[in-house]
Amino acid sequence: MLTGAASALFAQALFGTLVGTVVDQSGSSLPKASIAVTNTGTNQRWDVMANEFGGFTLNTVPPGNYDVKVTAPGFRAYRKSETLSAR
Repeated sequence: MLTGAASALFAQALFGTLVGTVVDQSGSSLPKASIAVTNTGTNQRWDVMANEFGGFTLNTVPPGNYDVKVTAPGFRAYRKSETLSAR
């Protein structure tokens, strides 16, 4: 089973940043996991790969509701909903 943590950061403009770390059930990071982020309103999709520490950053994401899907070999896919809003 794959677990993940993502947190939204807010920008002064009309874009935000999605930052997270991919970890397994024991809390160990999963390097090179694949992260697909899809805007549920527009179906626009971004794909990013976790770094060697399991971390990832996706910049200039417009405000909206997102489906975040994380996959890694040997693990079940993990999904989470996130909302990014401009402030």
